[in-house]
Amino acid sequence: LTQWAKSKSEKSLKFDESFTTQYEIWCKRFGGAEPIPLRDQKGIIGEVFTLLNLYDKYGSDVIESWSRDALIDFNMKSSNALLVEVKSSSDKVDAKVSISEYNQLENFNGKPKSILSVVRIKSSVEKGVFIHKYLQDAITEMKKKIGSDKAKKPHLVLFEKKIKQLCNEDIFDKEIQTKFFTKHEILSIAYYEIEKDDSADKMAKQSILPKGVGVNKYKLDPSILTPFIFP
Repeated sequence: LTQWAKSKSEKSLKFDESFTTQYEIWCKRFGGAEPIPLRDQKGIIGEVFTLLNLYDKYGSDVIESWSRDALIDFNMKSSNALLVEVKSSSDKVDAKVSISEYNQLENFNGKPKSILSVVRIKSSVEKGVFIHKYLQDAITEMKKKIGSDKAKKPHLVLFEKKIKQLCNEDIFDKEIQTKFFTKHEILSIAYYEIEKDDSADKMAKQSILPKGVGVNKYKLDPSILTPFIFP
């Protein structure tokens, strides 16, 4: 720990500041797990970031359709003929995304259209914001989007309700917040359309596997898919 602090001090931080910062981080880390596992933190941030990006176009539909328990994160099949699955990746440009269910990314000949949203997030103990701060900022951003439009006030109520349901514990409780030690930076977001017979569609239909073999989870390089821009 001392050597770590010394190395940081050489880069710009004073030794005592660096040591104290890292000491607090290690105390939190060895004091127990975070209230929300790291993978789930990144997943939540990616989904909320996608929701905020799509709200201006789809309004309350994107909030109402949001579910962390369903196969697809945003199922707007009936209202907009659209499915949007979100995957958060690491900060590496060529990072693969983890597909948790083989049939999450399937082509339905445009009815509905299947879209993959990839949000690159850098997570560390040094730079960025804690998830509870990001979620509070997201609520503030939604308030700004809605403004003084009284007809849209229910959108904010529903959004806040879903945010508060993300964790078994109250993520906005000050004591709970002290248990987080991982910070996050959102680097980019990109959308991809799942087309007929592309790699994701073939995996969803299990059409490229040897006879008798089934694969439920897999990793995917999103760069092989067709980039998509919402009109």
